Amino acid sequence: MNNEFEGKSNYDLRYIIRYTDKKDVAGEQLLKQSPSNEDLRYIIRYTDKKDVAWEQLRKNLNVTAIVNEEALIKDIAKNVLDRPGSLDMSQWHCGTSHCLAGWACVLSPEAAEVEHRYDTETAGDVFLPNYSHLFFEDNDTVLEVLRSKVAK
Repeated sequence: MNNEFEGKSNYDLRYIIRYTDKKDVAGEQLLKQSPSNEDLRYIIRYTDKKDVAWEQLRKNLNVTAIVNEEALIKDIAKNVLDRPGSLDMSQWHCGTSHCLAGWACVLSPEAAEVEHRYDTETAGDVFLPNYSHLFFEDNDTVLEVLRSKVAK
């Protein structure tokens, strides 16, 4: 079967993933083309190929630690909801306020280590892959998700 995206650059495939309804086919093609860590983060954030890309990103970064993502998001939710004003989605870290990925790095030593070696966004993608689509959302959207985590 000939893939309509064969021969497209990684940049073009990231664009297709982000802005079209053909994200899963483009993500599959991108996985075949020696994806960069940035490419893998796009696949994690925007496609149904998240698990394959997540494993590859962890391998690329030599991350062996496994953190329970659901326990971490519940811990983030509790901390954020107990401290009004401590969620600031406009910055990774700002004093005692943090974005979602920033909170992961504050609460998880393993995420903090990846943040130190790379950056906050990468650490968030590694330890909160199922929530990475929220990294650039507004405070209210993320707070709504966090509230749902403590209500369970």
